[in-house]
Amino acid sequence: YSKTTSTLTGATKDSAYKSVAVIASPALHQLYADGVLVDESVPSVHGFVHGTTAARIGLRGGGDGYPFKGEIAEILFFDKVLTGVERVKIDSYIAQNYALPLPLPLKPKIIPETGTYAEAQTVRFEPTVGGAIHYSVDGNAPTELSPVASEGVLVENNTTVQAIELKAGFASYPYTNPNAAEEMTAVSKIIIDPSTIGLPRQGLKLWLRADSLSLPNDAPIELWEDQSGNLNHAVQENITLMPKFIAASPQLRNKPTVLFTHSPNSSFVIPKSASLKLNHSTVIAVSKRLSGSFVANIIAKGNPEGAKGYMLRMLNMTSVQSVINSYGAAATIAAATPPEYNLAMGRYDGATQELWLNGALAYTRDQANVINDYDYDANIGMSFHGEIAEILIYDHALGEAERRGVHDYLYQKYGVGPIATLEAPSFSLLSGTYRTPQSLTIAAQADSTIHYTTDGSDPTAVSAIYSIPLTLSASTTVKALAVRLGHADSIVSELRFTYSTKSVNNSPADDGTPVGYQTDTDGDGIQDAIEVALGTDPDDPGSKPADGRLRVYSYDKLYRLTDDGDRSYTYDREGNITSAPNP
Repeated sequence: YSKTTSTLTGATKDSAYKSVAVIASPALHQLYADGVLVDESVPSVHGFVHGTTAARIGLRGGGDGYPFKGEIAEILFFDKVLTGVERVKIDSYIAQNYALPLPLPLKPKIIPETGTYAEAQTVRFEPTVGGAIHYSVDGNAPTELSPVASEGVLVENNTTVQAIELKAGFASYPYTNPNAAEEMTAVSKIIIDPSTIGLPRQGLKLWLRADSLSLPNDAPIELWEDQSGNLNHAVQENITLMPKFIAASPQLRNKPTVLFTHSPNSSFVIPKSASLKLNHSTVIAVSKRLSGSFVANIIAKGNPEGAKGYMLRMLNMTSVQSVINSYGAAATIAAATPPEYNLAMGRYDGATQELWLNGALAYTRDQANVINDYDYDANIGMSFHGEIAEILIYDHALGEAERRGVHDYLYQKYGVGPIATLEAPSFSLLSGTYRTPQSLTIAAQADSTIHYTTDGSDPTAVSAIYSIPLTLSASTTVKALAVRLGHADSIVSELRFTYSTKSVNNSPADDGTPVGYQTDTDGDGIQDAIEVALGTDPDDPGSKPADGRLRVYSYDKLYRLTDDGDRSYTYDREGNITSAPNP
C-alpha cells in the first residue's frame, strides 16, 4: 500500500555487503541501510492484507521475472515493529558478525529533561544499550575523553548538560558520519529559577516561556522549548513563518515576548503528543493581540476544523474565548474587553467549563463529560497578530489553591491581573496590661509570610519573620505585616502590651466596685486602677494618662473603662486589662 525506496550508494555487484532493514507498521514504513535511516513514507492505506501466496526469497513477488542477483548472508523477520534500542542491537550484531560498518549508538537519557526548575537539580543519566556515558556541562560537546557518569551531577545554575554513550559493537567517537555527533548527543537545557517556586508542577504538561529564549531582539525563532520537562517543543521550520523574539516589553515589566504576525501567518507546531491528549485540562496564556477582527488561536490542540480538542483564542480585539470541543459538540465561553495584555485561563473538570480573565472568573457553564480521542498536532499563534509571553497546560482542572499559585506567579512576573490585598495579621492577645508574661501567637492568610517588630516601628518585607509564638515579659508594642507573592501587603496590625507588677486593691467595696476604682493615691484625679490599666504610676502625680476623661462601668463583674474615644479597656478581677477599638 506504499512504496519506500532509496538508492544505496555504491550498490553495485562489486560493492561491499549492506545491512538493509525495513520496519513497517500501519502508520509508517522506514528503510535503513547500515543502521542509517535513508527513506520513510506513510502508507496510503492503513492496515495489512495478507494473501495466501508463499513467501519467496530472491525472486520478485508473483514469480514474474527479475530474480535477485547477488548474495544473501542472513535474513531476520519479526512479527512486530522493533523499538529503536532493539533495532540498533540487531544492527550491532550483524555489523560485528559480518564486518559491516558499526551502527551509531542511540542517545542516552538525561533526567531531568530540558525545563525550568525552582531549585537545584541532581542530574542523572540512563544508558540505552548498556554503554558508558560521557557528559559535559561546560557548553562543549562531550567526547570519549569527557568525564564518565557514575553518579548524579548537581546543577545549581542555568546549565546545558550533554551526554553520549559509547560501547563496543557500536561506532566509536569520532564518528565518520558528520551528522552523527549531533544525532547521538543527548541535550538537557536546565534553567534554575527560584521565582517559580510557587508555581504548581503536578500535572504540568506544557510550559512555554519567552524568557527561556536566548536570542537577539527581532530574531526569528525556530524552536521554542517546552520547560515542563515533557519535551513538547514548539517548532517552525519555514523561516518565513517563524515568529520573532521581542527582548523586552515595557508593559510586562520588560519581560520578553514572542511576536506573531498574520501576514505571513507565523506560528508554531507542537507535534502530536500523548501527554497533551487530555480529557480534563487547564490552559493558561499571557498574551496581547495587536490587530484583527477575526478568530485567532493563542494555543489550540485538536483537528483543524476544531471538532475535537481544546483551545484559547480571541474572536476579535475585545473578546477572549475558551473552547472545549468533542465530536462537533462545542462548548464556547467568552469574556469581553480584555486589557492590552491579558492573563486568560480556561479550566475544564469534566462537568464545568470556566474562563478566568486576569484573575477573575469571567464566565462559567455546565459541560457534560467530554472524551477526546483526537490525535492531532497543537498549534500556537495561528492567525494571531500579537505577542505571547507564556503558555501553560495542565492535565487537570486546577484547584483553587493551584489557580492562585499560577496567578500569583504570573502577576509577580508580568504585572497582569488584579492584585488582592492580604488581610491584616491577627493576634492571640488583646492590647492591655498583664501581670504575668504571655505567649503571643500571630496568624495570617494561608501561604503568607509574617514580618514583625517589637520596637514600635512599622515592619517591612525585610523585618524579622514570625515562625514561633513570642514570649512577652516586658512592655512593648508588637506590629505585624503579612506579605505573599502576587498580593498587596496587608495593613499593619498593632498590639500594645503593658507589663506591670503593681497591685491594686481589687476587693469590692459596698457598692460592688473594686476599691482600686475608688482610690486616687497620688491625687492626680485618676483612679489607681485606671492608671495601672494604662501603664502609668498611681504613686506618682507626674505619671498620669494623657486623657483624664476616663470613666468606669460595671458589666457582670467586669469593669470597662472608656476614654470617650476610639478604644475601650476591660479590667477583670485578676487585674488583667485588655483593650479593643470601640464598635
